[in-house]
Amino acid sequence: MNSKYIIPGIMVLLLIGAIYIALGPNIPEKYIFVDVTFKMGGAEYQGYTIQGSKITFEFKREGDFFTQAITSGFASTSERFRNITDVYIKIDTNGDINYYKAEKFYETDDVVKYQVIEK
Repeated sequence: MNSKYIIPGIMVLLLIGAIYIALGPNIPEKYIFVDVTFKMGGAEYQGYTIQGSKITFEFKREGDFFTQAITSGFASTSERFRNITDVYIKIDTNGDINYYKAEKFYETDDVVKYQVIEK
């Protein structure tokens, strides 16, 4: 093989690799929904935070009395995200903070739904 083609060939391969890395794989952006089953009432949705590939939905309870009934809650993102690998629920009950990992149970082209049960 002629040496005048080796260096340009290597440069073309490096350029193709750099373009692929810069653009990344074509992962679609999706809305994240979470369905929460609470062990007691009074939880209010506060919003969500993103840290890298982790999203945490935050709920808060304040007061001295909460109904001792199983209740459900629902939250979602207002924008689409890609590369979310972990979904957590943060429940703050008068300063007592608990985290629960949500499990994926449904996915479409633009929505990923998770569910979690407070223990």
